[in-house]
Amino acid sequence: MGTRLVSKVSEATGILVAIFVGVLVVFISLGMLGMLIGSVTWLWKTIISWWIGL
Repeated sequence: MGTRLVSKVSEATGILVAIFVGVLVVFISLGMLGMLIGSVTWLWKTIISWWIGL
């Protein structure tokens, strides 16, 4: 009985860890994407304002 409980708990822990890591990876990639979009937008604004300046 005890060993089955342990295996269930370890299985649940593994699933929770997998979900946590997945969420973490999604958040990190979204952050990277946001930073990339932000820098590209900033670059475009700079280029456009430079063109208007000319």
